[in-house]
Amino acid sequence: MTMVTSIAAPAFADAYGIALYGTHYLDQGNITVEVRGGQYYVSDVLDDDGPVIIKNHEDESDTTSVSNTITIHAEDGEANVTLKDVDIVTNGEANKSGITVKADKTKTATATVNVTLDNVTVDAREDASSEGATGGAGMTIQGNGVVNIELDGKNELLAGDGHAGLEKNRTESVGSLNINDSNEDGGTVTANGGDGGAGIGGGKGDMGSGLYILNGTVNAYGKGGGAGIGGGDGAGAHMVGLNAGVPGVNDAYEPTVTAVGSEGAAGIGGGKGGRLTDAVLSSGTLTGTMETLEYLQAHGAQTIVFTTSQRTSSFQISDLLALADEGDVFYLTHTEANEPTLLEG
Repeated sequence: MTMVTSIAAPAFADAYGIALYGTHYLDQGNITVEVRGGQYYVSDVLDDDGPVIIKNHEDESDTTSVSNTITIHAEDGEANVTLKDVDIVTNGEANKSGITVKADKTKTATATVNVTLDNVTVDAREDASSEGATGGAGMTIQGNGVVNIELDGKNELLAGDGHAGLEKNRTESVGSLNINDSNEDGGTVTANGGDGGAGIGGGKGDMGSGLYILNGTVNAYGKGGGAGIGGGDGAGAHMVGLNAGVPGVNDAYEPTVTAVGSEGAAGIGGGKGGRLTDAVLSSGTLTGTMETLEYLQAHGAQTIVFTTSQRTSSFQISDLLALADEGDVFYLTHTEANEPTLLEG
């Protein structure tokens, strides 16, 4: 393990009042970070220094990608990990995620994983040159605990066929995923699903659930019937929230979200043929096309509802469709302080 004595502490260091010292390099092999009984183990070696930083190379002038992967697992307690200037290309290996994060709480202990993404790129798309190399998720969330992602810099997660860019299937994760830019420094993430996958949420045939965007710029693009944020092709979504936080704590944040579904899937909600249940939209803007609204209406949806801590307002889909032509883009905006509005584009 290489020790560093000077490094700019990221958001979680400030938030939790800790100093980050242990740095590990992905070009030396796969890295597994585990927290068991409050102690950190990096690739099964006890790391007394605690919170971990992972980079591609010790030589900062080396900007080449690596094919090794990162696994972060908190069995109980709290794990704090920063991924800095990480660039992973999985070479299309089937169902291989570049980054896997798992939080497992028990009856007697909670589990939380705090991950800072600071200029991270994961390309897990299929490899056209290799037969059967269908790829995997850019990043996978598992377990029944809480995973917090802090956005620093520009981040991109690209998935292979059947997977989401940032994948959280209800079959693998019944916990919650919170995406934030708490220090408001312009952090972004772009998540592109593979064929049948959501941008953020479920892979093909899988429901996306427990997805909450508190702040930051989030761009999510489904493919082949996948929602932008929500379910994969043929699946619904459950508990999706934009800025769904604690009043007076993070309701002041206003995330910038672009969520685009594919082939009739919702921007935020169910994949093609699926539906959304228990959505919480606080301050934010919902963007989509009139064609998407027609699809929702044809499948039984009548109303779009914004719910915040202070009030609930709604739009009738039939009224929205009467305002513009099929190909037009709409923007529904809603904040705590202002009445919701519709802008045509």
